[in-house]
Amino acid sequence: MTCFVAHYTLRHARKVGFVPLEGIGDKGVFTYPIPTIRSIAMVIPDAFALTHASPRVREAIFSLRTRPVQSRLENPAGCVLQVNYLLHADNQQQDLQVFGEILQCRHRYSA
Repeated sequence: MTCFVAHYTLRHARKVGFVPLEGIGDKGVFTYPIPTIRSIAMVIPDAFALTHASPRVREAIFSLRTRPVQSRLENPAGCVLQVNYLLHADNQQQDLQVFGEILQCRHRYSA
């Protein structure tokens, strides 16, 4: 997963696990979309384990992966909101067996 961010949105991308693509521009920083704007190219190196994500965000994402239908209290910018997540439109739980098999293959070949 990749993205382009500006310096003022960099912290949000880092929280969810993005790191600079150092092979592009000056360690990920380059001019885009116009010469007066500097952007940062970023990538999530491991979208399954989210090893670079903050612990709080990582835990929330894992919770949504295992229980895609849930209500949570979120606290963006100091404002408490109840968010009802319905990540599967048919309201059915996803079969996580395939996800488990992907993780097993990943561990087998990354050792």
